[in-house]
Amino acid sequence: GYPGYMSSAGWWTYERRFVEWAERNGIALDYAVSSDLDHDPTVTDGYRLVVGAGHDEYWSAGQRATLEAHIAGGGNVASFSGNTMFWQVRLTDSHDGRHRHGRTMTAHKYNAHRNDPVVGTAVVQTMSGMWCDPLVGQPEWRVLGAGSAYGLYARFGQATPRASGGFTVYRDDHWMLAGTDLRYGDQIGAAHGAVGYETVGVRLGTDEYGLPFAAMPDAAPHTEIVAMAPASSLGEGEYPKSVAASSDQCDLEFIAERLYGEISADSLRRVKYGNAVMLTCRPAGEHGGTVATIGSTDWVYALDDPHVSRVTRNVIDRLGDRP
Repeated sequence: GYPGYMSSAGWWTYERRFVEWAERNGIALDYAVSSDLDHDPTVTDGYRLVVGAGHDEYWSAGQRATLEAHIAGGGNVASFSGNTMFWQVRLTDSHDGRHRHGRTMTAHKYNAHRNDPVVGTAVVQTMSGMWCDPLVGQPEWRVLGAGSAYGLYARFGQATPRASGGFTVYRDDHWMLAGTDLRYGDQIGAAHGAVGYETVGVRLGTDEYGLPFAAMPDAAPHTEIVAMAPASSLGEGEYPKSVAASSDQCDLEFIAERLYGEISADSLRRVKYGNAVMLTCRPAGEHGGTVATIGSTDWVYALDDPHVSRVTRNVIDRLGDRP
């Protein structure tokens, strides 16, 4: 494949759409799965750009460390994905010894703070719950610039059910939009539902010019928000009827309790109203690489949209240094 690119992604139906688009556009990819980044810290060596697409939700500490080292060394990342890096997992040998290293994934998820045996030990930070959980203390927005605690669902159940399905442009002079002729207030991908299902967002602030910025105290450095869309967490009774969300797996209540210590009217409001973002950031500072995050699982389903395709191409060409 082209020597600048590696694709590491989650659920195959999303990845396939991205691969098909890349092949149509003459972009050759080399491939890695999530466990490759965990097992081999050198797997990204020699690559200018690592790409993730679709629904890249579960990340081990080793996988994340490899990506962070890639960025710190000047490598770039493009994340065309929603709900990205939300859960920390542990990859281990199987108990019966019949499988390769790392074939067993531990993910206590919603019950991690109660049931994961590492809680209360010296390695509590390896708990298989949210990366942004206070017991873990490594929120994904330090790497990606955004996270699902600030916007998890869009056009799913009662989360923004009648939203446009597109991102609204704010910084129309950003290189991500080069060649699109999009202007402030225009929509990206609405006709094809580019914003949908699961997302990542920011704690939103606006500067003196009325432009958005990431207001989290530990946001990744040099974050520039290019475009946004409304997103929301879902509480009990707000999921689609086809989704059997049990009472202990309602994201609104869960995130409110883990981040703010209780389920109250105030804590629920703090995590209810979020967003999906398109942004760039430099997590390792000026001397590290650039991360481009387009925070929607369904972005890859909208690649037939000319604007969505051009933005995706801009990201890959610039961050991959592709002529």
